[in-house]
Amino acid sequence: MQNYQDALKRAASELKPNGFELVYEKETGTETIKDLTPLLSGETKTGNSGFSFSDFIHNKKNSFPVETSVNFARNKCSAQCLIIYAPTGCGKTHILHAIKQEAKDFVDNKHIYFANISDLATFAHNEGEIKKERGKLAASRLALLDNAQNMKNIPWFQNVLANLLDVLPEKNMKLVLAFDRHPASCSFLNDKLRSHLESGLIIEIKPPDLDVRRQFVRQQCKLRGLELGNGEILELAGAYSEFRQLNGAIAKIAEFKAYSGSNEGGPDSAGLQKILNPSYKDGKHLDPDFIIGCAARYFKLEAREITGKSRLQHIVFARQSAMFVCRELLNLPLEAIGKAFGGKDHSSVLYSINKIIKMMDKNKDMHILLEDLKNLCINTLTTKNAVRKY
Repeated sequence: MQNYQDALKRAASELKPNGFELVYEKETGTETIKDLTPLLSGETKTGNSGFSFSDFIHNKKNSFPVETSVNFARNKCSAQCLIIYAPTGCGKTHILHAIKQEAKDFVDNKHIYFANISDLATFAHNEGEIKKERGKLAASRLALLDNAQNMKNIPWFQNVLANLLDVLPEKNMKLVLAFDRHPASCSFLNDKLRSHLESGLIIEIKPPDLDVRRQFVRQQCKLRGLELGNGEILELAGAYSEFRQLNGAIAKIAEFKAYSGSNEGGPDSAGLQKILNPSYKDGKHLDPDFIIGCAARYFKLEAREITGKSRLQHIVFARQSAMFVCRELLNLPLEAIGKAFGGKDHSSVLYSINKIIKMMDKNKDMHILLEDLKNLCINTLTTKNAVRKY
């Protein structure tokens, strides 16, 4: 047990700056591990300075909400109330902390109020604490409130917030609220507060797609010194849909590495599965053969036709598409891809990949087709291997 605790302590000391906290509970004179909680993307502690807009991984579908948040933090936005909503694990709390960090160039830190509404619920029967929080909020010039949907359990705070929104302009104050749903769906809000919120600037953070999740896994592995292959990164990104879930899985891998005392990089595909799911038995691994099999299924062909020498147009197209997906998902050398496709030379592989890229540039439907093929590979892999989600 002591060795296990020591290993977890080492892992926690590495992870804590990136949003993790290890909590111990003393029972009968001994320490037992109570919880190892991933705090990133929805669970970060108030005042964490490790989150910035530059660290928030996103693509075009979240460009507008991120840019709007930056402008709000820099006082370049006329709105005085910004409302951010997104499902759990999409990075709302990261954005809140990034706004706080960015705003420090324009607002003195002592005038910034940051609170998790869930924490305020614990003051329900403590008039002294309620008065203290009201004072902090009233004295602020920028207030950031996370998990605002939990106001359902704090009627007194709804009234405080509604009254504050009345005087935002004259106080020259700005307010940011983060919900896990659109405020219009929060039926528990009182009429006055609802009216104020509906007149605010409302933006949605959309859930991270596969490419964003892959970048996130790479970022977190780099921070933790883990070396996962492209196939293993893709397996993680395909198995978990939220930043929080991914962070928990990566933390478990880092924890295992610390416990095992390994100085090597990360586990291979099978090792990854066994760490995340103890009941796992060797299953399918993401490699060119697996992608060829998925492509054959997608195009209703035999795998041997895709790797063969047929020059029939529909088979050539399927072959070139499969080569492109191998390059995209595995980032293998051209020679390695050619070897998997019946010994094709690297120039043939390069020609095939470039042809697909040109077709994608001219035809938007090609983007959809290739995304469908990539998703088929991911979904087939994760279904067969049945990764347990933590």
